Amino acid sequence: MHITTTEHVEAKHRIEFWESWNQSSLVGLRCSTPKPDAFNAISMQQSLAGSVITRIQAARHIIDRNAQSISAVPKHSVFVSTLLRGSAFIYHAEGMQMLRPGDAFVYSTMHPYLLGFDRDVDLLIVDLDASTVHDEWGRAPLAAPEVTASSGQAGLITDEALRLLDAPEGDPPSTERLADYCRGLLIGERGSDVLYSRAVAAIDSGLPHPDFDVPALARAVHLSERHLRRVFAEHGGSPGAAILGARLDRARALLAEGARRTVSDVAAACGFGSPSVFARAFRARYGASPSELRGAARQPEASAARSGRTGEGAQTGWASG
Repeated sequence: MHITTTEHVEAKHRIEFWESWNQSSLVGLRCSTPKPDAFNAISMQQSLAGSVITRIQAARHIIDRNAQSISAVPKHSVFVSTLLRGSAFIYHAEGMQMLRPGDAFVYSTMHPYLLGFDRDVDLLIVDLDASTVHDEWGRAPLAAPEVTASSGQAGLITDEALRLLDAPEGDPPSTERLADYCRGLLIGERGSDVLYSRAVAAIDSGLPHPDFDVPALARAVHLSERHLRRVFAEHGGSPGAAILGARLDRARALLAEGARRTVSDVAAACGFGSPSVFARAFRARYGASPSELRGAARQPEASAARSGRTGEGAQTGWASG
């Protein structure tokens, strides 16, 4: 994480310094404040695969990304921002919108806007490449900023962006979740739905392994166990119940095939470490033992075999007569 502050800059040069930093690290703009001598700001910035995350804490000020700034310093990005503290307004070609703590707002850096903070502010910005947003995600170009009042989706973006911002040096962390959340905000898809679908797919892949449990699932989808449980709770369940249910459903399908598998074989194929544990869980869910279900599945198979033999004999007798 790279940190920049005006603290050691002479007061009369801080606005100029802040404009210069924005132009080189974020976006070209003009900055002003009613109290230049009292202005102070600090930025924390992390560059990751597919995005740049910036957190800005500053005294009240106004930033102006006007037509001249856009022409002088073009930048083809979509900013997904959340206001962590303070109040603000964003003024643009379509009008003015007020911003309150917890609000998320998205806007294109290729359209003019005026962003004002009337008190000390704490702002989080996720800088996304416009080609990713428009070409890969299919989001129509933003004609004007869009504000989403404090919501679960905005909270997910905030929590994940802050987590990535504080990520230790070393291997770059996965940004898939943040991308999912931002895409959800931009195209109207809940980030938790994306994560839930990904988790269900991971469960399907992990079933044959006896050690595939809730912690293993959380690692597979790059979530904390707490976050994973929250995603499943939003869909009316729990990850542990989902894993067990998937194991039992697969076992039932294998038994219903009528193939010559022992109950122990089916238990092992579905990740149960013990046939007895498998049998108890199976009966609790389906009201019958695995052996009973397998026997029921084999009866039609046996009947068909007997019928085939009878038909074959009759046909032979007719032909020889």
